[in-house]
Amino acid sequence: MQRFDVGCRRVRPVNWPANKIESVAEPRATRIDLLHRPDIKTQIWMGGTDSLLGHRLTLDQVEGAVVVDCCGDLPVDFQEGARLYLPRVFMDAEAVPYAYSRLVALAHGLATEISAHASDEAVIPPPDRIFVLCHYGMNRSGLFTGLLLCALGEDPVAAIDLIRRLRPGALSNRTYVSLIERETCPVNEHR
Repeated sequence: MQRFDVGCRRVRPVNWPANKIESVAEPRATRIDLLHRPDIKTQIWMGGTDSLLGHRLTLDQVEGAVVVDCCGDLPVDFQEGARLYLPRVFMDAEAVPYAYSRLVALAHGLATEISAHASDEAVIPPPDRIFVLCHYGMNRSGLFTGLLLCALGEDPVAAIDLIRRLRPGALSNRTYVSLIERETCPVNEHR
C-alpha cells in the first residue's frame, strides 16, 4: 500500500524526491473593511495559505504589502514578493499563544503606523495592504486580525462579529476570542 504525505502545500507519495512535489496551495484572503476608520487607506486582508474561502492572492497584490504569516507555510515566492514579510508562527490551540505580547506589540505598531499616515504624521508611506495569513484563515489569522482591528479603535465585540461574518467558521478558538475581548486600543488614547 502506498503512503501519502499530505502536509502543507503538497500531496505526494512519501518516497518521492522533493523536486517532484506538486504545489497545490493557493493563498486566499478576504478584505476586512475598516468602516469605523474611513481615514485609513491601507487595506486589511485575512486568510490562509490553504484556504478555500476568499479571493485568490497574486504576487502583484503582495508586492507593496506587509504580510503577517501566523503559520509559516506561505509559499516562498509570496514571502519574497512582499514589501515586508513578518513570520509570527504560533500554534492554533486553546491556550494563550507563546510570545502573545509580541503579537500585541506588532498589532499596535502596525496600527500606529497606518494611523499616523491617516493624520499626515507618517515619515514612510504606509503599506497598500496588510495580509494576515495562517493555514486555513480561521483562528490564528483571526486572532491577529482582531488584535489589529482593536488597535485601530474597533470595539472588540464588533471586531469578532465582523471577522466571523466575513469568514464563516472563523474564531472558533474560545481562548483567542477571550484575548480579543480583553484588548484595548492604544490609538484612541492618543487621539
